[in-house]
Amino acid sequence: MLIFDEKQHFEDLEKNGFEKYPNKRDLTCLCFGWVSQGARIEDLKFLMYNFCKQWNIKFNYAKSESLLLEVVDSFKNNQENEIGKHFNSRILVYDSEIKIIKQLSGKKNQKVAFSLLCLAKWRNSNYVYLNDSSSIHLKDVFSLVGLKDTSKNMSLILHSLNEQKFLDVQLKPIMKCFIPCITTEGEHCLEFDISENSIKENLLSIVGSECEYCGKLFEKIKNNQKYCSECGKKMNIIKTLERRRRTVV
Repeated sequence: MLIFDEKQHFEDLEKNGFEKYPNKRDLTCLCFGWVSQGARIEDLKFLMYNFCKQWNIKFNYAKSESLLLEVVDSFKNNQENEIGKHFNSRILVYDSEIKIIKQLSGKKNQKVAFSLLCLAKWRNSNYVYLNDSSSIHLKDVFSLVGLKDTSKNMSLILHSLNEQKFLDVQLKPIMKCFIPCITTEGEHCLEFDISENSIKENLLSIVGSECEYCGKLFEKIKNNQKYCSECGKKMNIIKTLERRRRTVV
């Protein structure tokens, strides 16, 4: 699970329970799920207690009471302030970070680096750690930026990022992502809701080229490509008409 899906996570929790001990993220997710199914806020503490006891026979209510109360209070505040989601879906990618990624050799390296950066920012801001039970699959990291490759080549790209001091590949890959940047006040940044489409769209600021006809950013398929796909079709029609005119003359 690369990008957190609250509904899916709620279903997984109800089916499989906690891996070890309950945490605020999982309990809050359960509260949202139960309330959406018709549970009352007044019953949430009791529901959480029963759920924790069901999946951990050693669950100690006295030690966890403050956590359960904190989750309920936080949930109430969110409901009163009409906050629909308790997870932060917005991420900021600064110019200084983009500059570092652009300095990496190879477009594939740049794409994977951007994917890792977005994931690291989002997951860390939501306390979804890179090495937790949601586990990361390399193919999913690559698919976020539209890349398909063999396991061997994916590993080679990670080690290439490691050699370029962008990534620390030790024991388990993707455990640490180093972005040595210092953001300055007022620095320009990309701000977007994290999703597969938004990552691919904003990736163009790194690997994209400017269309000579409309000025829109696009990714080159060929090295000598000057236009985006839409303008390329228009230019082909224009050039075909020009050739026909010259032939008639």
